[in-house]
Amino acid sequence: MKTIFQSIALLSILFVFNSCRKETGGSNEKVQLLFQPEKGKEIISTMDIHSETKMLGMSIPLDMNVEYGMIPTEVSDSAVLVKFTYNRIYMKMQNPMTGAVEYDSKIPEEAKGIGADKMVEIYSGIIGESFTVKFDRYGNVLEMKDESSEMGQVMGAFSNTTDIKQYIQNVVPIFPEEAVGRGDSWTRKIVTDDESGLSVATKYTVKKVEENEVVLELEGKISPSAQDSTNVMIEISGKLDGELNIDRKSGWTRHGLMVQDLQMKVTQGLKSVNGTASNRIEINTK
Repeated sequence: MKTIFQSIALLSILFVFNSCRKETGGSNEKVQLLFQPEKGKEIISTMDIHSETKMLGMSIPLDMNVEYGMIPTEVSDSAVLVKFTYNRIYMKMQNPMTGAVEYDSKIPEEAKGIGADKMVEIYSGIIGESFTVKFDRYGNVLEMKDESSEMGQVMGAFSNTTDIKQYIQNVVPIFPEEAVGRGDSWTRKIVTDDESGLSVATKYTVKKVEENEVVLELEGKISPSAQDSTNVMIEISGKLDGELNIDRKSGWTRHGLMVQDLQMKVTQGLKSVNGTASNRIEINTK
């Protein structure tokens, strides 16, 4: 089940700032969306995840909350440097076979359940740690500094610098180079894992253009992938949709809501098991 959880965690943080449906409105003006945050102003973001995996007639619910701070240390027309620091990680998972597992970085000594000791070991090395990411004005990741192997274990799903960069690329939305208005769309494809081929193609559509924010609607397709871990092959595919509210001045996402519906196939040897997962992810930034 650990491998399944890792795969779900990987997909859950995918598009953490990118996330409800039709009905366009607001102004008809065209806007140039840019990532241009205020230098030195810390932004606190919280991500709430509710996930439910169904497999072999069992339901495995997962609740997670992650809080992190982001401080732009340098801002120019060509690049933006942002310092990321993880402040809190909370997770509770109910496994019908092994019971409940609960961890809160604020009170790590009270972690309980099978595997809780491993969570304490991994997450304790992450809380309070920082790393810096360099973006261009459209939100593309250019490079990272002060990478830490411990940061690669965020949510138990990452293990190397490449994975960290791919994760961060989804923290800040990627904007088009041209001005856009109500009804305009653009598509971005992101490969989250080079080995498994897991990728998400997302179509962004401008739903509203208002005085202080732009509302984007998104629809995405998660391409089938195969993740081989400890002789277990996990195939994942599905779709996502949601909405995000972008601050026109800074480019930060103020609020995001995303829903993912996934299909999974787990194969070990000659035996295969099918399952589903539903993830609801909400982001709030202040």
